[in-house]
Amino acid sequence: DYTINIWDVSSGNALFTLAGHTGKISSLAFSPDGISLATASLDKSARLWDISPAGSREVLTMAGLGGVSTAAFSLDGRHLATSREDGTVKVWDTATGKELLTLSGQSGKPLSAVFSPDGDRLATFSVNEAVRIWEVSTGKQLFVLPDFERVYGAAFSPDGDRLAMAVPDQQVKVWDIATARELLTLREPLPDGEELLAFSPDGARLATFKYNTTTVMIWDASTGDKLLTLLPWMVSGDLSFSPDWRFLATSNNQGIVSVHDLNSGEFILELGILSPQVNDLAFSPDGKRLATADIDGTVKIWDTIAWRELLTLSSHTGPILRVTFSPDSRRLASVDEDGTLRVYAMQIDDLLALARSRLTRSLTTEECQQYLHTDPCPPLP
Repeated sequence: DYTINIWDVSSGNALFTLAGHTGKISSLAFSPDGISLATASLDKSARLWDISPAGSREVLTMAGLGGVSTAAFSLDGRHLATSREDGTVKVWDTATGKELLTLSGQSGKPLSAVFSPDGDRLATFSVNEAVRIWEVSTGKQLFVLPDFERVYGAAFSPDGDRLAMAVPDQQVKVWDIATARELLTLREPLPDGEELLAFSPDGARLATFKYNTTTVMIWDASTGDKLLTLLPWMVSGDLSFSPDWRFLATSNNQGIVSVHDLNSGEFILELGILSPQVNDLAFSPDGKRLATADIDGTVKIWDTIAWRELLTLSSHTGPILRVTFSPDSRRLASVDEDGTLRVYAMQIDDLLALARSRLTRSLTTEECQQYLHTDPCPPLP
């Protein structure tokens, strides 16, 4: 029904519903502070929602955009980039909803738009098009990287000085963003295909994973030397790196999630058969939890210290395609194949704030046990 539901992750109870979209939701992105949620829809609009306990409302509607395929926040939360199927990318002020820039010149359907960590530059990637780097403050196109026919994946380094791209002919190229100079070429003995690229937090290592293979490689991001090849038979689904790059979680097509040590490449443990298939994995930014999106319509939350299952969320009625945590780890969003988006509150403080904003009395002991899973009740004004 194209609505967005906010849920209590502890009890599975719905907190509130955000309605407005009239088409399937194609992309979502949390603001860095976790208070706002941007959604892009096939109804030709992008919307910005206040999902704080005191909010639960639509803040802005950006309509008449054509089919909106992606939405991405800058790391400071001030800007939102949306891409249309006609190749146009727009940049918005998230405080006012004002359109700041329209970036055109690409003829292919945009695959994604990515802000540099400092928010000063925006890289746009399209089908059968070169990568374009834009200056966000002016909308000026700084340079166009050589046309590689296709970019299968890309990632900025944490300092924003380098851009890594997976391109045809089994190559990953690393570019200096200030000079548009090619720094490295990594050659992978694997077929071309969509690829995940990720820099380590210190920018010293680069991970590559091709979705049409089962191989994860770790490279020295300065020299291009291959440091590690993880056991290929363990990966055939999705993968997620812990924020400190200590762990790599991977799934295979039998519903098994495995955890590897990223320093040694050794297999650590297996979480077991979670469902017939795990479609997505996500570590929380604080590294304390791992979420899995399962084809059976459930989301499972795992404690990454003891590696035990904390919760199973069963609000969806169809296979879940994606899960993602907000940058502050206080929210979890999941999207199923019907385009239904659900957002879960992960912290009891958020549930208390919501209760304070909506109740004029204290909770009963039974209500605290049911909704907050705590006894005795915390004080409410």
